[in-house]
Amino acid sequence: MLAAEGALITFVIGNRIVHWHFYLLAVLAFLAFALSIYSGGSGLHASREAVFRGRWSLETGTGPFARQTYSAILGICLLLVLFISGLSGPPKEKVEDKLTRLSEQIDTLATDVNKLQIEIKSLSTGPGEHPKIQRAKSQADR
Repeated sequence: MLAAEGALITFVIGNRIVHWHFYLLAVLAFLAFALSIYSGGSGLHASREAVFRGRWSLETGTGPFARQTYSAILGICLLLVLFISGLSGPPKEKVEDKLTRLSEQIDTLATDVNKLQIEIKSLSTGPGEHPKIQRAKSQADR
């Protein structure tokens, strides 16, 4: 189940925009599965110890095995909610689309800059006068 959770998280994070609750659910599901593994190991250890001491019965290890069952069920439920939460997020925009849009914006800005340069040039010179002539006239007026 941990491998399934890891595959789901990898897919969702790579392809979807997720919120903080997705990460919280992922951590909780991981902890539930880890507790399930630990509880199963505790139940096996208790059973093994009871067998070697000659005190094994049907109730040996039932507490840890019950805890393993409940934490595994909780982990599966959290994994399902994680699945729904992850796939309900909007898809990430592809890099190619972003680059295309950025290139279009750069072209638009370059066109605007050229228009502004032409307008500045026309404003800096009067009708038919070169800027050096305008400077010479302004110095003569002083």
